[in-house]
Amino acid sequence: MNKCKECGENHAIDTSFCLNCGSSLTITDAPKRKPNRGQKKKIGIFASVAILLLLAVAGYQGLKQKHGEEAVIDRFLTALSQKDERTLKELIVPSDPRIKITHDSLIALFDLLDQNPSAFQEIKQSISNDSLTNTLFTMYKKGKVYGLVTRYVIDPSGYTIVASAAGDKTIIFLNDQELGYIEKAGDTNEYGPFLPGVYQLRTITMVGNEKVEDEVKLILSGAQTKKTLEFVKAEDSKQLLQLAAAQKKKDEEKKQTDEKNKEQQASQKVVIKEVIREVPVGGMYNYYIIPSSDYYTLSDSDLNGLSKSNLRIARNEIYARHGFVFDSADLQNYFNNQAWYYPNSSYKGILSAVEKHNVDLIKSFE
Repeated sequence: MNKCKECGENHAIDTSFCLNCGSSLTITDAPKRKPNRGQKKKIGIFASVAILLLLAVAGYQGLKQKHGEEAVIDRFLTALSQKDERTLKELIVPSDPRIKITHDSLIALFDLLDQNPSAFQEIKQSISNDSLTNTLFTMYKKGKVYGLVTRYVIDPSGYTIVASAAGDKTIIFLNDQELGYIEKAGDTNEYGPFLPGVYQLRTITMVGNEKVEDEVKLILSGAQTKKTLEFVKAEDSKQLLQLAAAQKKKDEEKKQTDEKNKEQQASQKVVIKEVIREVPVGGMYNYYIIPSSDYYTLSDSDLNGLSKSNLRIARNEIYARHGFVFDSADLQNYFNNQAWYYPNSSYKGILSAVEKHNVDLIKSFE
């Protein structure tokens, strides 16, 4: 049946018009609406915005991962081990602007790592906040990267040098570059701060009428950030003043006596050095420079009278007890000839609190 929508009259299916009211009984489909151009444009804009948002989120997460704390620590330690100056200059941003990160200061830092087996481990502990006594390097926040993520940088400890000399008109050089000038004997100047490292300091001074040169190797490391130096040693200063007085008075006899004393002192130093360093081929020894340095807290009196070579060996004895494998050929030769030494390639330079104290104390004497 075909029912009229206007009057409700029923008709046969094939009837086209209502016989009662004349209305059309044909059902027509509503025309389909086509999307206009404006709708298509909106859809395209929404899709583009969604893609841009996804890219922005991915980029932000990438920046956050690349410049996060752990990533910066890994980059810093890798750059140290590979001596990558470019990366280190990017990552090391001292909070004290007086500390300069230059080729020379980085070379001094590399020398510290080469000459001290435990230095890298100490830096790793300090940068990870695992060291309570040594903070060679720490990390801090400095601004934003592209204004989006926190920028983490490495902050070095700054070491200052307090220098005095026995003579007048003293010129001080740091790694062959003039550092400062001290007018009068006994005056004191402070220099720095400097990046941790091993530096060569040289002085030219006047003692009486004599021009005297002195040179020291300075290790800037450890918890003590201020190093006090008297470049011309007291005993050398006394001898030089005596020599200057002898020249002034033209006392040849006194001059000859001083020269003989110098020769005797030099010969004594040579004998001591030879006894310590000379190891016969195939010979085995079983002694220590400082036997108790692994469990006894050393004091200054324990180190007085030891030569620089003795101090160096005593310091490395502490590592050798653990089987540390040395890079230096002379240290390899020395410890391989000690009956108590057993190389252990897995040892990474970790020390007890007592051993750490003793290493720092010996370094300060060196």
